[in-house]
Amino acid sequence: MRRLSFEHIIIKSPKTGAMLSVTTLVQAADILAKHWTTEPGSQDASATRLCMEALKGKASTARARKAFLDTAKEIGTYAEEKTLKP
Repeated sequence: MRRLSFEHIIIKSPKTGAMLSVTTLVQAADILAKHWTTEPGSQDASATRLCMEALKGKASTARARKAFLDTAKEIGTYAEEKTLKP
């Protein structure tokens, strides 16, 4: 069975300003789709697409996590990640 969860990423909610711990592809995809701009060709549109592909088993959870984190940093949202062990 494929893994839908990942090491947490803490972000500042784009809607409320509260700190959120994002630990699953479903959470990441939901935040990307509902709260961040998804203009064609943008970093967040690519991250959204990658999260959806990972949910379908067509991309790795690790790649989707990295895309989500990179997008958060690119758009200026506070983001802190738990360091992954090699």
